[in-house]
Formats: sequence, structure tokens, C-alpha cells
Amino acid sequence: MVILLVRTVHIMMAILAFVIVLGSMPQGVVADNQGAGSVLSRPYQLYQRDEFTYRFSFRLTDGTELFIIRGRFTTLYYLHTAFPPAKEHHMMASVGFYYGKTMLGRPVISDVSFQELSFYPKWRDSVGIEHDLVMDIPVFTLNDSVFDGQRTGGIILLETDAVIGYLPEFGGTFVFIDMIFTFDDGTEIRMSDNPIQVVLEKNYNRLHPDNATVYGIDGSSYSSDSDMAVLSTQGLAPLVVLLDLIIAYSLIGLTGLTTLLIALHIKGKITLSFGWLRRITSTPTQST
Repeated sequence: MVILLVRTVHIMMAILAFVIVLGSMPQGVVADNQGAGSVLSRPYQLYQRDEFTYRFSFRLTDGTELFIIRGRFTTLYYLHTAFPPAKEHHMMASVGFYYGKTMLGRPVISDVSFQELSFYPKWRDSVGIEHDLVMDIPVFTLNDSVFDGQRTGGIILLETDAVIGYLPEFGGTFVFIDMIFTFDDGTEIRMSDNPIQVVLEKNYNRLHPDNATVYGIDGSSYSSDSDMAVLSTQGLAPLVVLLDLIIAYSLIGLTGLTTLLIALHIKGKITLSFGWLRRITSTPTQST
């Protein structure tokens, strides 16, 4: 009886010690053990505030497309609530480069080279002050050349201690210096002897960006709307464009003629002999 009483006392003391230790655990540990349903506040938040896409098409005056640039431009609002607090605006650019194609899908050019291809940001900050970093600090810059399908981009801090959570206006300037298109036969076409600047701007209260403005076009022309700018220059289309055009139209004509003849044969207007087709598709048998 005494032994049983001693064991009971020991068990009760062990349980009491376990309860005391559990109660003395830090509150954070208890919170972590509350399960997946717990919601913990994040020290910072990142919001996408504004965005637009735009395209540039470099063409010959006869309409042959040589080179295409597709870009997406986004403003981000960074809110940091922990110490030290921060309210920042960032801009992100993502750009892709593509060679023009013939009707049969072959590249029109073999290379596009330049001394510089850069994108410089410009914006109006949260208190209304205009900023333009053209020829100063680029979001990205490339030298030499780009291949078909290449992508690039970057992100840059525009404003710290923002008063409001969006930028009234943002955009930037593309700069092309000594841009040259090269064809398979070695022929080259220079876009302009002067640096070309293409300015993009978007107002926060409008859905689409403004029409692009182009400077530095020498002996060339351009047109633009809210989606795309077309820059045209003098030059002759390469032979591959004309060759693929002839082949494509020939294939279209042959397909149309074949379709017409088969339709007339089905209606009984004409009779076509398909004996040659049966001879080709039939499998000859050999006697043993």
C-alpha cells in the first residue's frame, strides 16, 4: 500500500512539472504550434501599381519588317512597415528582341548590331516633380548585337519616402546608337547616322500609354499609336523575302487548283484518273 502511494506521488509530481514547463514556454513557440490556420503579419508588402506594353517595328519603306522589340514596363510600390519604415517606388522593364520573318517563317536578317541599345527611365514622382535619367542611369544597356528571341530587362529604384502609393506618370527612353541590319548576303542597312531616341510615357489615370515620340531619325520616317511605333528606312528587300513570297503564292495557287479539281471530280463535272496514286500506294506481292 505504501509502495502504491509513493508511485502515485511520483506520477503527480511529474505531471505538475510538465504543466509548469509548458506554461513557461515563450509565446512565439506556442503561436508556431497553432497550425497552418494562423495568420502572421508580413514585415513588408510589394504592390504592382501600373503597367503597359509596347512594340517597336523596324521596317523598310516597302513594308518588309526587319526587327521587332516587345517590352513590358511595370511600376512597383514597396511598403516596409518594420523599423526603419520605407515607402518606395520601383520600375521594372522586360524586353524581347525578334527578327522579322518571311512568309515561310525564315529570318529576314542574319544580325542586328549597334554601339548601344539602352532604356533610361523617366517619371513624375509622388509630389509631382519630373525626373529623366536619359543618357545617365539606364535600366539596362546592351552593346554589340542581339540574337533572335533574346530577352533582357532590369529593375531600378525611382523614389524613396513616397507620399502616395503610385506614380502619376512613368515611362522612359530607348536609345539606339549606330544600329545596323545585316542580311545573309552581307548587305548592310544603317538605320540612322544619328542616335535614335524613342520616348514612352503613360499617365496613371489612362489605360494606354501615349503615342511614342521618336527623335534622331535621319532619312527615315515613323508612325506611332498607343500600342506600337513603326520606324521605316530606305533599302531593298533581301532575295530571301522575294523567293519565299513566290514559293508561298505558288503553294497557295497549287493548293487552290487541286481543291477545285477534286471538287469538280466529286460533282461529276470532270473525271480524274487516280490510277497512278493506286500504283504508288499498293504493295506488290511476290509469288513463292
